Amino acid sequence: MRRRRELPVQMTQRMQVVVQNNIVNAALKPGNQPLRVPLVMRLVHHGAPLAAGRHGAVCGLRRAP
Repeated sequence: MRRRRELPVQMTQRMQVVVQNNIVNAALKPGNQPLRVPLVMRLVHHGAPLAAGRHGAVCGLRRAP
């Protein structure tokens, strides 16, 4: 069981580090420009009302062990 979970956990943690580093670097960059939300996140945010009630169905779909 541990080996099966190890790769997805490592990939998730690596993605979190990359995102965090990008946000920190942008926040610490010299200049007075406000931080902008990435395009992907804006699209997800604006599409959220369209997907209301469907998140459970999407999250429930997975490959059986």
